[in-house]
Amino acid sequence: MTSIIAFLILIGVLITAHELGHMIVAKLCGVRVHTFSVGFGRPIISKQWGETEYRISLLPLGGYVRLHGMEREFGEHEELRSTHAQQEEDEYLDPDAGRSLQDKPAWMRVLIFLAGPGMNLLLPFLLLPPLFYWSNVYHEVIDAQMGSIDEGLPAYRAGLRDGDRILTIDGEPIYAFWQIQQRVNAFEEGDSPLLVRVARPTEKEVVEVSVTPERVASTERIAQMVRRPPRIGYQPASLASDYVVSNQASLFAAAGGQSFDRIIEVDGQKVARHSEVISKIGQYLESKKSLGDLTIPITVERFETLDERWSFLRVAERHVLHLKLKPLTDRYQSLYRTSSQKMVIIDRPSLIAQSLGVRQASACISSINPESAAAEVLKVGDCLLEVDGDRHSLAVFFNQRLRHQPDQPKKLLLLRDGQEVEKELHLREATHRDALAGEVHFWQLGFTMSGLSRVGALIPPQLVDNQDRLSFAWAQTKRRVYDELTRSLHSLSGLFSGSVSPTQLSGPITIFYLAGRQAEAGWEAFIHLMVLISLSIALLNLLPIPGLDGGHIMFAGLEMIARRPLPVKFKVYIQTAGVLLILTLILFALGNDLVRMWRLSQGG
Repeated sequence: MTSIIAFLILIGVLITAHELGHMIVAKLCGVRVHTFSVGFGRPIISKQWGETEYRISLLPLGGYVRLHGMEREFGEHEELRSTHAQQEEDEYLDPDAGRSLQDKPAWMRVLIFLAGPGMNLLLPFLLLPPLFYWSNVYHEVIDAQMGSIDEGLPAYRAGLRDGDRILTIDGEPIYAFWQIQQRVNAFEEGDSPLLVRVARPTEKEVVEVSVTPERVASTERIAQMVRRPPRIGYQPASLASDYVVSNQASLFAAAGGQSFDRIIEVDGQKVARHSEVISKIGQYLESKKSLGDLTIPITVERFETLDERWSFLRVAERHVLHLKLKPLTDRYQSLYRTSSQKMVIIDRPSLIAQSLGVRQASACISSINPESAAAEVLKVGDCLLEVDGDRHSLAVFFNQRLRHQPDQPKKLLLLRDGQEVEKELHLREATHRDALAGEVHFWQLGFTMSGLSRVGALIPPQLVDNQDRLSFAWAQTKRRVYDELTRSLHSLSGLFSGSVSPTQLSGPITIFYLAGRQAEAGWEAFIHLMVLISLSIALLNLLPIPGLDGGHIMFAGLEMIARRPLPVKFKVYIQTAGVLLILTLILFALGNDLVRMWRLSQGG
């Protein structure tokens, strides 16, 4: 019952909006509207208001608006009337002369047929703002603190560091992550750098830097859509205190540390973030306790294998390491002197990690599929430094680089046992069976990085009260519509280019199934589905296929170019071909629907 109600609401809203667009613009253009119907077939409810009959009809699989004179678009033309006998002329007399669709100039007809898809494009801007404004999910939003910064992108190069809290961008107050996204996404080539003011935990004064966002190319895993959004290179989540031993001479290893240990205490004080570990050890290095046999007790959590025969059975155990302070201080001072000769801004956190002989494990390989291409060139514990010459430190950006143009070989620069080594990785195409989508082809990476796979590898960002719900709702609406519209455009064009399989086409049965599932998931999920389908309907109807709105727009456009009506026979032939094509697509989509339902009944 839920699916039936959800489907009727979904189709009813979308079709009503579409046909309402046609009707409103037709009336504004002076065309008489005889019938406005939601659904096809015999009317269930009918009401005459003015000159228009409004209906809810039996078959809720569409709808229509009957415009005066629309049936003549592919019927007998005005010039043919003179061939009839005079006594038949009265049959052509129209009490609504001048109010026919065909009586209107071509540009008006274009507006009338654009109005339907236009309403479907407009509908998300009516549905989404209330959702983002009133939903309890958005009472709190991610705050403006920079959790972790990628060392290869503009934020780091500008001097921003983990833990900085953004106060203003170009003079505008900032309190949440979504505002930073909005400012960065609006950046265009040639714009002035963003002037960013931040509060830094280790500084009393406000720090001010200029940041120029950089476009980072990425390819969506399933749709294979290429995008190049502007980025400054940080994520609000903080890196956990997970480490990989960078070389065998590591002081951390000498104390008993191993790769993928998680530091949970420093001198009895609990820590969770990489920045907290660095800060605690940095306090020791700056103190006067730098001589003698003093040690820093460090507690680590380590996964131990219970039985070699069952390597997946592991248990977390705690170990206390005693890190000698004097060798650590000597190593740090040596690195500091060397760095001060090369750079003006010294990256103290990086020097402390180097002194320990560790690397934060986010971009380090934690597991490898033995049957993948990665198994031939990579080892567990390798840490990525560069992909195709682009340097990063966060796993999320490495993942984007690796999955961009996956058919191309990837040149990797790795840190292995303290040495930088170069490798070339060729990803392999694999197939995943999905109950709804069928066989989905994708490019298999073949390995996982600690920052994307280990539980707790990222510490969730802090939340703050959503102080400007109205601006937030509008910003999120624009971003969601843009993302979904771009994805729908790519999928639609992919059907014609061959990059998207026609088996991905969906018909009313699949929509019925999804409507029920999303309605059960909640009204937010249901509205997001409605937005996606509304945008798809708009784009589909704009295709220049006779029988669709795009076909009518095409005929009107050709008429404007030719400056005279198109031959009726030509339009009839093209219209017939278009209708046959549409029927073929409908039957094909229904076939896809039946196959999906069969797969679902078989458990995928």
